[in-house]
Amino acid sequence: MAKPSLAARCESIVSIVNSSSKSKIVFPRKYHVEEDEDGSRLLLFEKYNDEVVRYASKQALVSDILSLQENAKGFDFTHSQAKDVANYVIARKSPLKEKPEMLKFKSETGLCFNRVPFDPDFDDTKCQLFLEMLSRTSNGHALAAFVGSLLVPHSDKEQYIWLYGDGMNGKGTLIRFLMKVLGNCYASEEVPEKGQRFWTHGLLGKRLVAFTDCKSTEFQSEGRFRALTGNDAIRIEHKGGGVYNKTLDAKFMFLSNEMPILEDNKADLRRAIFCEIGPIKEVTKGYEEMLWQEAPYIIGHCITAYSKYSPGKIPVDETSFDDVMAVDADSMQAIFDRNFYFVDGQQNDHSKKFLTGSELQHALIYGAMMKRKTERSKFLNFLRKKYLCKSKTFRWKNQVLRGYIGLSSKQFVFDRTGNNFNKVFRVLSNEENADVQ
Repeated sequence: MAKPSLAARCESIVSIVNSSSKSKIVFPRKYHVEEDEDGSRLLLFEKYNDEVVRYASKQALVSDILSLQENAKGFDFTHSQAKDVANYVIARKSPLKEKPEMLKFKSETGLCFNRVPFDPDFDDTKCQLFLEMLSRTSNGHALAAFVGSLLVPHSDKEQYIWLYGDGMNGKGTLIRFLMKVLGNCYASEEVPEKGQRFWTHGLLGKRLVAFTDCKSTEFQSEGRFRALTGNDAIRIEHKGGGVYNKTLDAKFMFLSNEMPILEDNKADLRRAIFCEIGPIKEVTKGYEEMLWQEAPYIIGHCITAYSKYSPGKIPVDETSFDDVMAVDADSMQAIFDRNFYFVDGQQNDHSKKFLTGSELQHALIYGAMMKRKTERSKFLNFLRKKYLCKSKTFRWKNQVLRGYIGLSSKQFVFDRTGNNFNKVFRVLSNEENADVQ
C-alpha cells in the first residue's frame, strides 16, 4: 500500500490538531491560533480541559508531530518535514473568534492565560494585615489601586509603580503574593541591555513584570519603555521564529531598597507611582502565610480601590516626586563633596584647577560613582545649577582644551603630557588628597 502524500499527511495532522475527541489520536496539548490585527498568527496551547493557555513556540508543535511516529502508523516525518507540517497547521487552523482573557477568577469559564485560585471577596474587615501594610506606605491608596488594575482588563498601562524601603517591611512578601495570584501572568526580569532583541518575546501573556532589584530609572526614561507602556504594537522577535508586532498587556513594577535616581522630567514622573514602605511594627511568625489567607479580601479591596478611578489614571501625591528629587540632590552633593572640589575665584589658574570632559567621565566611571550615562548627565546638570560650572574652551600650555575650570578631582590625577593626555595616572591616597587641597 502506497504511503499517503505529504499533503495528505498534513491534512491528517490538521484534523488531529482540530479534534477534541478522546477516541481519536490526540496530542498531549490542545493547540489554538490567535490572529493579530496585522495578520500575524501566534500559536497557543493548553492542556486538555484546562482552559489555561500559553504562547507556544513552533518547536512545541514540531515535537508533538514527531511524537506521532511512536503512537501511530503513517506519520513518519523527518525533522525538516515536521517543520513544514507545523507551518501548514498554523496557516490552516481557524483562529480563535475571541482572544483569551489575561486573567479569570476561579468560578469563571473560558480561555485565559491564568486562573486566579479564588474569587474576590469585598469584605474589607478581613484584610487587616494588608491594610496595615498600606498604612505605612506612602501613596498606599495608589498601591492598592494599582494591584486592583492588574485584575481589570484594559486598565491604563502607562503608569508603573516603584516600591522602595529598607528590609523587613514586606516588599518581598507582597511580590510573592502577587506571584501566587497572577501565576503564569507574572514575570520577574532584569532591566534589559540595549540590543537584546528577543527580550520582548518573554513579555507575551504577562500582566505584571517586576524588576526586583532596580537602582536607576534610566530604562524608564527611554523610548522603548514608553512604547511598552503605551497602546501601540511593539516589535516581537523570538529565536528561530519570525518578527511581528503586537500590543502587550504587561504592567510594570520596580523594587529597590533605596530611593531611585530620577531624571528631572515631569512627563516621566507623572507616569510613576512612588511608594515608600516603612518597616513592620511587629514582625509576626508566619506573616506571609497569614497574608495569603487574606487573598480574596485583598484582591476585592484593591479592585474596589481601582474602580474609583477606572478607566483613568490613578492619582498620586506629587509631593512624593519632590521628596525623591530632594534626596537625589542631596546624594549629588555627597558625591561631589567626597570626590571633587571647586575653587571659585581661581578660575584663571589653569595649571591645576580644571578637568576636561574626558577626565571628569573617567573620574565618575572608574571611581565607581556613576556607571550609567543618565546618572552622569544628571551630575553635570547638578554642577551647572549648584556651582555654575560649565564646560568652556580655553588654552593650556599651547593646547586648546575644553573642560570645567575650577573643578578638580580628589581621587584621581591625570597625566597631561605627551600621548598620555587625559588618561588616568594613579589613585591618590588620603594623605595625598590633603596635600593637593
